[in-house]
Amino acid sequence: MKVMTEEEEVVMEVSEEINLDDALLYLKEAERELVGGSLLRSSKLSKKAREILQRAGEQHRRTIKNLRKLLERMMTMREGGYDISRAEELFEEAVKSAYSFRYRQAEGKLNEAWEALQRAEYIPFPLWEKDVMIKSIIYYEDGLVYYKIRVENYENYPLGEILLKPALPDYFDGVEEINLGEVGPKEYHEVVYRLRPRVEDWSVGVDGRLLKENGVMVKTGLYLKRGEGMYEVKVENNSDSILRDVVVYANVPPGLKTDEPEKVISYIPPFGSETVVFEISAAPPERPPGEEGEEELVMVQVEDEGEEFSESLLTDNDEEDFEVETDEEE
Repeated sequence: MKVMTEEEEVVMEVSEEINLDDALLYLKEAERELVGGSLLRSSKLSKKAREILQRAGEQHRRTIKNLRKLLERMMTMREGGYDISRAEELFEEAVKSAYSFRYRQAEGKLNEAWEALQRAEYIPFPLWEKDVMIKSIIYYEDGLVYYKIRVENYENYPLGEILLKPALPDYFDGVEEINLGEVGPKEYHEVVYRLRPRVEDWSVGVDGRLLKENGVMVKTGLYLKRGEGMYEVKVENNSDSILRDVVVYANVPPGLKTDEPEKVISYIPPFGSETVVFEISAAPPERPPGEEGEEELVMVQVEDEGEEFSESLLTDNDEEDFEVETDEEE
């Protein structure tokens, strides 16, 4: 018969996580001591088991209370149209931990879930908490500006219905809201806008010349994964001229911020390309959610042949116009 030593008892008492197996072990040892005739020793061991069970009961009630509070808040936010999918995942993990009597682990997951809800309250772009990529290509051809947008879903579940309406200047015709439908797991949907300026005096690029005359193509990629992001801008020079001192500004939507306000491409050779990358993180919004957003553009400034211009290049950095509504498969 194995009898626990005083040192073993101390180790059990300082255990961080309440372990019901400890209580069971104490009860078994208490029973053995009682059978062996040591009533005092059996009583002490029984008391220790009772203390563990009492602490476990208190922690269980506290965890259940916190789970209910979180569930009520999640239901309220879901009804309000917020994307709370990340908080729901953490809630399920907390429930599993609680059922396994791992209360400290459950409380940790609950804290993470509350943080996810706080982020969901001010992030205007629901896909921020997903694992997705949004790409765009912008170029000029035969009197039209082609604006291709592609949404790639790397999740194991559908993103839900996505409504796409880019924030573009009002001198373009054909800018309409498009329903991309549900983007299934490991799938992508894309759309191409063929935009014709209403007037000749339009300014995509550098007075229209960067796209129209110099044969420049701009590609962007917005990479999002579980609350982390990166914004990539690639400028392709498809002409026989040199582009110098290209300044790229990434204007992200409210609730997000970049590591730097601008980056400079010093030199793009003929028929060459250069890429800049902006790290993206969450930030408090500058205006309340629901207000009309400003146009989201990547700004490019080019010094060419000794003459300097500055206008804006259209990109797909109009994330706040995406809406995720359902999670059903196509």
